[in-house]
Amino acid sequence: MQPRPSTSSPLEEVSTNRPDVLLIRHGQTDLNFEGRVQGWLPEPLNATGRRQANRTGEAIAATHDIDRVVSSDLRRARETADIIAGHANIDNVETDERVREQNFGVHEGIDSAEFDQVVAEVDPTTPLEGGESLVDVRRRAEPALREWARMPGQTVMVSHSVTISQILGAVTGLGLEECFEQFDPENASITKLRVTDAGDVEVLRENITVSHGAEIDSSTASPGIAADD
Repeated sequence: MQPRPSTSSPLEEVSTNRPDVLLIRHGQTDLNFEGRVQGWLPEPLNATGRRQANRTGEAIAATHDIDRVVSSDLRRARETADIIAGHANIDNVETDERVREQNFGVHEGIDSAEFDQVVAEVDPTTPLEGGESLVDVRRRAEPALREWARMPGQTVMVSHSVTISQILGAVTGLGLEECFEQFDPENASITKLRVTDAGDVEVLRENITVSHGAEIDSSTASPGIAADD
């Protein structure tokens, strides 16, 4: 059944259709701008990334009562989380290394186009040289998301592109590579998730990019899978 058209903005709907988790991709870094992959590199936000995080934080604080902010322990995610927490009047950001980006091993820092050629020749269940496989990412990140989603109140979780795509792929039943065709979170974008009464994780909306000066209504609710699976 198709959802009814709405005249409210995506962010207003985030507020009225209460999520359990707001899943945020970190703001832009210089390597993002240059089109290079980062993995576990300790990249800070650049000036654009800080502006993006501030706009996202302001928008969330204006429409939500956030109970906690949790972040990947990588620098760019933590800096984004600290900015959002400041707007939400959250004193402490909790870190969870399970929602780190994929470890790209020896390929970290290379051009994205070159990296795409590398991964095209690697089975998604096989770890990259010196790094992780997509299976590794999904196995650590999905349980982390489910644990935080079950907590009372609303949680902001700041993570990374591949990790977010794998989390969303897991809760919607998409394959390790198939999920990238459906989900491509932009810097500082918001994806809202909810745990249903049946214990499923449901994607309510994804890739809301208030930080870029526009709001993108990019998806309708997606079916989830049982939270205890």
